[in-house]
Amino acid sequence: MGNIDSRNERFYNLCGLGKARLIEKMLENDRILKTINIDWISFESQSTPLLIASANGHDLVVDILLRNNAKLTIKDARQATPLHHAAQRDYTTIAKKLLHAGSDVNARDKLGWTPLMKACYFCSPDIIVTLIEAGAEIDAQTEQGRTALHEL
Repeated sequence: MGNIDSRNERFYNLCGLGKARLIEKMLENDRILKTINIDWISFESQSTPLLIASANGHDLVVDILLRNNAKLTIKDARQATPLHHAAQRDYTTIAKKLLHAGSDVNARDKLGWTPLMKACYFCSPDIIVTLIEAGAEIDAQTEQGRTALHEL
C-alpha cells in the first residue's frame, strides 16, 4: 500500500471512529489535504468516509465531510447510500443533514430498498417522518412488490 493509500485509510478510519478534531486538523493542513481523497473507497469494506461516518452516527464528522464536498451518491457494496445507513440506525440529525445537502430520498440499494423502507423496518419514527416530509415515496416497491408499509 502506498503512502497516499495509507493516508486515505487513516483518514477513513478516523471518520469511522468519529475523530472530528483530528479530521479537521488534517483537512486544514494544505500539504495533507492535497494527498487525501475525501471520497476514497476502502478496499476492505467498499465504503467511503461519509458512508462510515453516517453508519456510525458521527454527525460532526458528517458535517466536516459535507463542508468539504464529500459525494452523497457513492454507494457501498450493498448499493446503500449514507442516507440508507442513517435511516437504518435512527440517526435523524445525520439524515436531515444529508437531505439538506441533496441526498436522494428515494435512492435504492441492491435489494431495491429505499431509506424509508429501512426506517420502517428498524422502527425509526423520527426518521420516517423526516423522510416523508422530504418527499420519500411511500408506495415505492421492491422487486418483490414490498413497500415501506410492509416493513412497519
